[in-house]
Amino acid sequence: MTDVFISYSRKDKDFIGMLNSALAKINRDVWVDWEDIPLTSEWWKEIQRGIEAAGTFIFIITPNSAASAVCRDEVEHAVKLNKRLVPIVRDDSFDKDKIHPALGKYNWLFFRESDNFDEAFLSLIKALDTDLEHVRTHTRLLLWAIQWKDKGKSDDLILRGRDFEDASVWLEQSKKSKKTPSAKGIITDYIKVSRLNYEREKKVEQYNALIDKTMRSYVRGYLENRKKEIEQNIQEIMASEYYKKMRTTSELQIARENLSIVQNLLGEKARWHPQEAVMTGNTGAEGDYVDVYTFPCCNRAVAVDTGPSQFREDGCEESP
Repeated sequence: MTDVFISYSRKDKDFIGMLNSALAKINRDVWVDWEDIPLTSEWWKEIQRGIEAAGTFIFIITPNSAASAVCRDEVEHAVKLNKRLVPIVRDDSFDKDKIHPALGKYNWLFFRESDNFDEAFLSLIKALDTDLEHVRTHTRLLLWAIQWKDKGKSDDLILRGRDFEDASVWLEQSKKSKKTPSAKGIITDYIKVSRLNYEREKKVEQYNALIDKTMRSYVRGYLENRKKEIEQNIQEIMASEYYKKMRTTSELQIARENLSIVQNLLGEKARWHPQEAVMTGNTGAEGDYVDVYTFPCCNRAVAVDTGPSQFREDGCEESP
């Protein structure tokens, strides 16, 4: 983004150089086209992008700019985008009928040769700094909205989260305060579409929360009973003669795996492996082979009869 776009006739270049230098000294970022070249489609696109990215559109009024078709096109593009306009009169011998009607709605600043440049420049800076944050937000939203439109109004480019909330607040404040530039056109369309998506996502979020709450209430009793059954099964296995002799059994491993899953569903373990385990081999005594699975996320190996759940006590991350 830039602070200012200056629209002028090439025949008035000397004054533009003086104004640009004065703005540069106070660190104002200015977009000004110094090239005296024929109008082409690519050149015009650059001009349009310069106008779109500028907070304020300054139009230098002289007989030359009043008669320029290119200057009028630049004003027209700025008006279409609802840019803040600052008309500057450099030479008042122009034909008023040739001036774009939109320029008549604003207070003109006079930078004629007979005027005091420093005093006029202070008035210009005061105009540029008025509601500066409002203007910058307008420019930022405009650029986003134009990109959204140019990309076929893709849902990937609409406002979300904090950006949408800030834009909504800005829009409401803009309507109440009646600041310029006002919010209308493509910006309001952009925020409107973003609002529809925001409200739809909120409804989905609320629905999922309701489903989650209902499911937790419905299945919690079942899970708690299942946990008790598995814990009792583990105790029985460990009390068996086979376990006392071998100190291990695939049946015990499966039971512990199932217990870990149930505990995670109950929110007791709250750990998980973000990547699904991959079988990497097998191990065990004859007649009691089990497969070996490895979690790629942390390279932890687990020996079980079936693929282990990603929700485990030994998970490498906290559950989301």
